[in-house]
Amino acid sequence: MVDGKRYHRTIEGAWARLRDRPGVLSPREFEVVEGWRRRGIPTGVVLEVMRAQARRASALRSLSYLGPAVEKAWSAVTTGRAGEAPAPGPASGADPRTAWRKALAQPSGHDPLDALLAELVRASEGGIPAPAIDARLDAELPAAAPRALLDEVDRTAAAALAPFRGRMLREEFDRTLARARVDRLRAALGLPRLA
Repeated sequence: MVDGKRYHRTIEGAWARLRDRPGVLSPREFEVVEGWRRRGIPTGVVLEVMRAQARRASALRSLSYLGPAVEKAWSAVTTGRAGEAPAPGPASGADPRTAWRKALAQPSGHDPLDALLAELVRASEGGIPAPAIDARLDAELPAAAPRALLDEVDRTAAAALAPFRGRMLREEFDRTLARARVDRLRAALGLPRLA
């Protein structure tokens, strides 16, 4: 995860320059920015939204007003298409574990993936917290996925993110690409986030 101080200072500095006056983030703005950082939204995406929204006076009142635009931009980055969610979520009120069980009931024919999914479903039903299950799947899914699927996901994620390559630091771009890769694998396999 990105260093919190650097992330906040980068956005705070850009926000002050954009508004052409010194200032610090309010507690509410700090929480909004911290939420973006925790979710892995690169500063480059936030800064691009800030520049794009600078023409609208109402958008300059608070960083909170930029929230929907940041979410839309992040969705466009992770999916390559504006307005589309990065990974399928469960239907309203549905338990995402149902989608996992469905995926487990229809084996992929790729032993590493089937074994990983079976183990994580058992861990989930055994009381392991959902964020820990999601984190483990995110970490191990690229190695467990079938090669052909991984190659297709890598190709489409790289193509979707190509326009952003020059606007992000290398480490930021690499993290974003890794996140998009996992999100696309989850979407292809029907594995929504549990948390």
